[in-house]
Amino acid sequence: MDRLRERASVSPVLKKVALLSGAVVVLIAAVLAFYSKYEWVSEEVYTGFRGEAKRNRFLALGRMVERMGRETRDVANLHALDHLPPVEGTLFLLAPRYGLRNERVESALAWAHRGGHLIVVPDTLPGASDARDPILTSLGIVPDTSQEEAEDEDGDNEPSGEGAEEQNETICVDANSTHIVVPGTDKLLRISDESEVWGSELAFFGQDTRWEVRGHTLYRILQVPTGQGMVTVLSAATFMDNAHLAELDHADLAWLLATFDDRGGPVWIVSGANVPGLHQLIWRHGSLVVVSLAFLILLWIWWVQGEARRRAQPLAPLPDAARRGILEHIDATAAFLWRHRAARADLLDALRDDVLRRARERIVGWNQVAVQAHASLLAEATGLSPQVVEAALRETAPKSRAGLVKRVQGLIRLRRRL
Repeated sequence: MDRLRERASVSPVLKKVALLSGAVVVLIAAVLAFYSKYEWVSEEVYTGFRGEAKRNRFLALGRMVERMGRETRDVANLHALDHLPPVEGTLFLLAPRYGLRNERVESALAWAHRGGHLIVVPDTLPGASDARDPILTSLGIVPDTSQEEAEDEDGDNEPSGEGAEEQNETICVDANSTHIVVPGTDKLLRISDESEVWGSELAFFGQDTRWEVRGHTLYRILQVPTGQGMVTVLSAATFMDNAHLAELDHADLAWLLATFDDRGGPVWIVSGANVPGLHQLIWRHGSLVVVSLAFLILLWIWWVQGEARRRAQPLAPLPDAARRGILEHIDATAAFLWRHRAARADLLDALRDDVLRRARERIVGWNQVAVQAHASLLAEATGLSPQVVEAALRETAPKSRAGLVKRVQGLIRLRRRL
């Protein structure tokens, strides 16, 4: 029986061990089956640019021009551009210009008029279809013109100027690419013909151009002379960004634009237009006010801390008051009674009633005589003169402090002698 009990007690433990072992075996079999059916495969996924290339989409353009031996400056914020390069240089103005002050726009055009080469792209305020780019408007160029308008005015939009027909003949279409020739060179450049790269085309309503590159209906590149310099307008600058610069002959085109007419000056590339924050504008235009306010605040804090330290000091102990005598208390009580007529009358009435009560109790025949004879009876009983007794029992109010004191003293003397 004992053995049977031992087996019965051990059997649940054996069941748990068997179940756990079975689960482990099933798990191992499942893992082996998974690895026999599947295998690890590595796959490359494009995650875009990182670091500085993610912040500056024209970083490759600046690095290329710099390695070609030209002085290059990347301007990350158009609003922080305090001056322009020498007129022998080239300025790529590729950042959005909406919100830029008119003085900045006019200074860029004046710089090109003095001999600089300004390269811009169309700029319109997002969400505002009627917005106009002041630079393009001054040159007679309008971006994003509809197809119908371009066809109706096709005769007016024909390239003008010497060599225009020759330039148009250099353009040919080859699948998704276009071949162009930059003036001053004999090299045939093959560039992308996709609308995603060039965006909306340009319509020209000016008088003269120096170089044009046609698109499907209108223009993709327009170079307009101004004064001693020129302005080159691109329908889009996507072909020069980090993702497209290495495609086809885009790098050659960007280099020829930067060194057009064998220009040897520096090349500046403006790629960003972060509007300065409020704190930057305040510091730039009101730094003296900010410093003055900071000094005043520090002075106020110093004064407040000084006041707090002064108030936190222990108070000086009050001097011990001298012990007052009984006469001072009596004098203070008399002064209080004199100021309050009701209290004054109550005191005299109480003393007078007490004297009359004692007279009724201790003088024989007090109740049998008239009220006028009470003074004489009190005088005989107390040994005081009738004048003193009459003055003490008088019901009229005293007119001075001395009179009040004298009346009280007389009543007290009568009460003590009864």
